[in-house]
Amino acid sequence: PLRAEILMPRLLGYLYRHAANRIFGSFGALGDVVLGAVAMVVAPILIALAVAAPNTALVAALGIAAAAGSATLVQIWFRAQAKRSNFRRRQTSSRIATFAEAACSILWAATAGIAATGSWMAVAPGLLALLALGAVRLIRPRPA
Repeated sequence: PLRAEILMPRLLGYLYRHAANRIFGSFGALGDVVLGAVAMVVAPILIALAVAAPNTALVAALGIAAAAGSATLVQIWFRAQAKRSNFRRRQTSSRIATFAEAACSILWAATAGIAATGSWMAVAPGLLALLALGAVRLIRPRPA
């Protein structure tokens, strides 16, 4: 018999490796580190949730993976090499990237929250999140 403690970490790993890579393409090393760290933090919570409500845990895992993947993509799209003279400000992100990352994460949280109730109304914030992510990709800075 499959137990939730064994199944959830494997499910998170599967979702990251297969679904995210097919949808967004390869994140590279940064994506592996970020999404791996997120999975390690939320895995105990998802395991406990899976014991109580497996369907809700699955929806939560998908929402977490979508939000973390979106945030990672926004940061990858907006990374820029800073000058040596701007050493103190090198790790600051642009305002557009910050607001886009927050908006996408909030929309994915809304999608997961509404989907956990079983309502098809979750499609609306999910589409808005994808639309926001597409708009961010269109306005990202191009490499010189």
